Amino acid sequence: MMEPGTYRAKVVGAAFGYSNSGKEQIGVKFETKQGDIMWYGYFSPAAMPYTLERLKTCGLPDNNLIKADEMVGTEVDIIVEHEEYDGKTRLKVQWINPIGGGGMRNPMDSDSLAEFARRIKEQADGAKKRNEAERQALLDDDDIAF
Repeated sequence: MMEPGTYRAKVVGAAFGYSNSGKEQIGVKFETKQGDIMWYGYFSPAAMPYTLERLKTCGLPDNNLIKADEMVGTEVDIIVEHEEYDGKTRLKVQWINPIGGGGMRNPMDSDSLAEFARRIKEQADGAKKRNEAERQALLDDDDIAF
């Protein structure tokens, strides 16, 4: 049985329909080693950007809902959490992320990462040298009262 957590999942199907309140929705079925689970996306003005972003992560080309079947086979990481609904606890796909992407909206390219890593190392090395110099200054201080 699936518990809350992060799982590698494969899209195995998608279908469009209507919610109980008559609103358009999409259901995407994910297959994991722990079992299958559905994610539901909605198309209200507030929800649509998030739904389309998640569908893009699942492999939907060009926001073209007609091509939803092209998502089948796409692997993603899903984050599953407990949700209370109608007084019952159930599992819900809360997030859909690219594999290994951790959900970065703006990932660094390799050149940017190299520059960022260089800057951080330079700062860390400078801080280490300052700390060593301060420590040595304290050890060399002859004004110790004891």
